[in-house]
Amino acid sequence: MLNVSISGLRAFQRALETTSHNIANVATPGYSRQSVLLGTSPPELFGRAALGTGVQVQGVRRFSDDLLTLQMRNASSAFSRSTVYAEKANALANLFADSSTGLSAALQKFNNALQDLANTPSSTAARQVLLSEAGNLATRLKTYESRLDALDAQINEQLRAEAATITGIARNIAHLNQEIMRASTQTGSAPADLLDARDQQLAQLAERLDTTIVRQDDGTINVFVGNGQPLVLGNLASELVAQPDGFLPGRVSLAFRTNGGTVDISSSLSGGSVGGLLDARRELIDPARNELGRMAVALAEVTNAQHRRGVDLHGDPGGDFFAVGGAEALGARTNDGTATLTATRTDVGALTVHDYVLRHEGGNWTVRRADTGAPVNFTVSGTGALEFDGLSVQVDGNAADGDQFLLRPTATAIGGFRTVVSDPSRVAAAAPVRTVAASANAGTATISAGEVLDPGHPGLTDTVTIRFTDAGTWEARDAAATLLGAGREGPGGPNESTAGGS
Repeated sequence: MLNVSISGLRAFQRALETTSHNIANVATPGYSRQSVLLGTSPPELFGRAALGTGVQVQGVRRFSDDLLTLQMRNASSAFSRSTVYAEKANALANLFADSSTGLSAALQKFNNALQDLANTPSSTAARQVLLSEAGNLATRLKTYESRLDALDAQINEQLRAEAATITGIARNIAHLNQEIMRASTQTGSAPADLLDARDQQLAQLAERLDTTIVRQDDGTINVFVGNGQPLVLGNLASELVAQPDGFLPGRVSLAFRTNGGTVDISSSLSGGSVGGLLDARRELIDPARNELGRMAVALAEVTNAQHRRGVDLHGDPGGDFFAVGGAEALGARTNDGTATLTATRTDVGALTVHDYVLRHEGGNWTVRRADTGAPVNFTVSGTGALEFDGLSVQVDGNAADGDQFLLRPTATAIGGFRTVVSDPSRVAAAAPVRTVAASANAGTATISAGEVLDPGHPGLTDTVTIRFTDAGTWEARDAAATLLGAGREGPGGPNESTAGGS
């Protein structure tokens, strides 16, 4: 009887200790309430009777719901990803938000300067204002590029910090696995406090990236990330490191360190703060840089084409007004072949804001978008160049199977964007041709100011006389009266008009 009483005292002493433990940890993050599980002690046999021996502690119950815990981790991962992504989106929005000093203001001032010069093409002051506004526009674009570079560098630093933190968490989980397995072997059940500690580490890990948890029979768990890459296997933890990107040395990617080197897993990671950083870089910063570059290419293309149609104050035809950086093709660090790629923009209107990955395999090339991996259709020209999306890519040398190249059509355009013309007198604002109707014309026909179709034509500035020999029949002759062309036009009299150099 005394032993039975003592067993009761001992059992409820453990229950009181557990209650005290609950109260003491009421503010402990990640703590789960516990309760003692009581059961009858094995009976003692006396003859044909089995006598009870009291009560005993059969274990400690941990109040935790695996489904709710999983949902909490998933929600935490999504929230962290959204928070980081929104932070980068806001930084990007603030960069372009100022309407008075932003890009739109610089473009409008440049356009106004162009219009003023068109109204007074001989004005030196108007020419100087145009060059000044063109320089301001180039400076503004380069400022945007430097700010984008700063955001990219910030992401690099954050990824380095996250890689070190994730590696530390993985090691903690592996250590807790070891302790839980040892305790389970000794007591037959996993200690609740160790399970809480491990769940707390898993919660911290979920804030950084999506994970898949697989529970083992021995009480340990395996943690997988990305496309099934093991971060924790039992009491073994992998090391996540930040390393230079396979194409861009100034950009950081995340990889597992193995005995044979490192394995880049950046493209497969999602969720959490790491997913937010990678998504922001891929979906916000890179497209913004490419869009700015595409705008710079289009601006240079249109401005240069118009400038080449004019003549400067010296009577010389205009050349390029803006210079712009070319398309960039970068080989992967792991390439084994000798191939090099040269990319040329062939159609500015067909350019996109995407980068591309070109891969050589089985003697053939494939082209995919760098951000989504979606395949891109291309054609092969007579010279062997790959042509797609306003680009022509020439391959020189021999590519090995598996060699890859990153093609950036517009990302480096702003780096080379500048004003080529520095002398106001060299701004080609005057038209190379002028047209005058003869004062003796009797009809009502008029002649337009003329349009330059081929700025490089050697006869562009030669004087040409267009004469209607009868109603609707005309002929064109040069200064030596050599017939250049003839034809029929609308009704009119024997009118004479002259077109020639300005």
